[in-house]
Amino acid sequence: MKKKVINLAVILACFFYLVITTILFEFFLKSYEEDINREARQHLTEEFLLVRANVESALYSDVFIANGLVTVLSVNKELALDNFDAFAKTLIQNGRYIRNIGISEGYVISKVYPFKGNEKAIDFDFRSKPEQFKTVENARLTKSVVMAGPLELVQGGQAIIARFPVFDDVPLNSNYWGGVSIVIDVEKLFEDAGLYRLLNKFDVAIRGLNGTGGEGPFFIGNKKVFDEADITSVIEIPGGSWVMTGSMMKAPSNTFLNSLIIYRVMGYGLIVLILLLVMLLYRSYHLAHRASMLDELTGLRNRRFAFILLEKLTEDQKKKPFAVISIDLNGFKDINDNFGHQAGDYVLTEVANIILDNVRQTDICCRLGGDEFLILLPRVYKKNEVESVIHKLKKAVNERSFKFEQHNLNLSLSAGYGLFPYDTDDMEELVHKADLMMYEDKKESKKL
Repeated sequence: MKKKVINLAVILACFFYLVITTILFEFFLKSYEEDINREARQHLTEEFLLVRANVESALYSDVFIANGLVTVLSVNKELALDNFDAFAKTLIQNGRYIRNIGISEGYVISKVYPFKGNEKAIDFDFRSKPEQFKTVENARLTKSVVMAGPLELVQGGQAIIARFPVFDDVPLNSNYWGGVSIVIDVEKLFEDAGLYRLLNKFDVAIRGLNGTGGEGPFFIGNKKVFDEADITSVIEIPGGSWVMTGSMMKAPSNTFLNSLIIYRVMGYGLIVLILLLVMLLYRSYHLAHRASMLDELTGLRNRRFAFILLEKLTEDQKKKPFAVISIDLNGFKDINDNFGHQAGDYVLTEVANIILDNVRQTDICCRLGGDEFLILLPRVYKKNEVESVIHKLKKAVNERSFKFEQHNLNLSLSAGYGLFPYDTDDMEELVHKADLMMYEDKKESKKL
């Protein structure tokens, strides 16, 4: 029963250990994940705002470089048209992302710089492309710069186009002459602004095609990013705005998720390893403790165990009755002297087996040392019961033929007993009484 209780306690201890360590470990992982997400969100915010600022700065810088050409065209069209290539070359050199500059008279492109690579743009009529015509017409009606795109160019490639209206009657601006288009390399601008790096780390969406703001179509990302946005900001562009949003849906990255899996495997592996080590230590302690209570030669309980148990039983308040039998072997010294210690060990082992075979399973057999044995008989308190056990043991030893290396060994045993608590309730006195009776028995055996 006691062993079952101990085993149940060990099982419960292991269970609570696993529960508590699992809760603590998952709490640690959750905190770590929150810290990583917090850092990622902060990183998203910092990069997001930096990209917005870079895009705004680059667009305003390049777009308003064209103001000089628009002013010259408004005042002196002949001068501007005759020197268009020189003006356009200077503007492109001063700009960072300007790919080409075009002039349209009415709604048809008449000049473009550089001409090489943009030949297809000459004589292009905006009215043939409703989407582009819409932005040109919007610039005419608003009498200010309008951003078109990002869009696919007639001559190939993707760009943003700043469309400036040009009027004959400055400053009334009621007689529309044509326009100036500044084509900006949007892909290079976005790359230098850090937008593509941001897209690799996070989910980003931008809407407001043609500068139409939060109600305009998406040209990067989709509505899902807007619906789950962690940060939203307006990019102010000449003549309009874009709305950019960023989401943590792509973060943490796969690397972080993989690291969580690795941490979880390592963590639970360590938890199990610690449990196994503790169980191994417990088992080692248990085996060492058990070994310290056993006689190495016979496998019986030893003197230490016998007296710990006797002390516990005699101090029990319930005073449950039991008997102790003290046994000593007759002729053992002669066997050791004449045939050696191996013969003595053989005899002790055989006698231990005889004792075990002739007592109850509940009886406790101990070797105190040398040729001394002690048997504890629980719930036995009658003399005739104890004397019956002693008689049975003596008969078994006497009937046994002990042979060692072809030598017959003469052996018998003497025994005495004490009854608890009827003879005494003191442990030492109880054992002493059993010894005295055993010595008397030994004297009687020598007379025979």
